[in-house]
Amino acid sequence: MSTYTPQRYVTGHSPTGLSAITSSGPIAFVPAGKSGSSMAVPWETSFPAACEGHDTERDGAAAPLHAEHGTTGRVVTLAAGASAPMHRTSTVDYVVVLAGSVTLQLEDGEADLHAGDVAIQRRTLHAWHNRSDKPATFFAVMVSASLPVVAGGQLGAELPDAWRNSSM
Repeated sequence: MSTYTPQRYVTGHSPTGLSAITSSGPIAFVPAGKSGSSMAVPWETSFPAACEGHDTERDGAAAPLHAEHGTTGRVVTLAAGASAPMHRTSTVDYVVVLAGSVTLQLEDGEADLHAGDVAIQRRTLHAWHNRSDKPATFFAVMVSASLPVVAGGQLGAELPDAWRNSSM
C-alpha cells in the first residue's frame, strides 16, 4: 500500500501576465522529535509578502520555527500519543485540524479539536497533545506578532531548550 505525499502548488504570473502555477512538487516532511511525529514548512514569506518573483521555498529541514518578520505555513503530524511541549512563539497562529484530533493545552484550561476545527493561538503559552491512537495532522499559518503586554509586563517567546537555535 502506498502512502500519499502531499503536494505544494504555488501560483504566480507567466511572463505575459497570465495567472499560472509557477512551481509545484512534493512537500518534504522531516522527523520532529523521537515520537514518530513529522513536520513541513511548504512556504514562508516576508511581510508584507512580495507577489513577484519567489518567496522562500522550504524543505522542512532548513526551516526555522517561524519567519521572524513574516508568515510561515507549517504542516504538523503528531503521532499517536505524541506531544509538543509548552511553548510561546512570537506569532499569532491560525491552526486548522486536517485529520484526527489534538488537545490544545493552555495554562488555564484546554480544548479538544477535531478535523475541521480552527484555533487562533495569540502568543500564549501552549502545548499540543495527540491523546488518541491515530496520527493527527494540522496546518498552521504563523504570522509575526507584537509582544503582548499582560499585567504590566511584556511576554516574550518561551521555547523548549531542544527547539532553541535549531531548525524545526
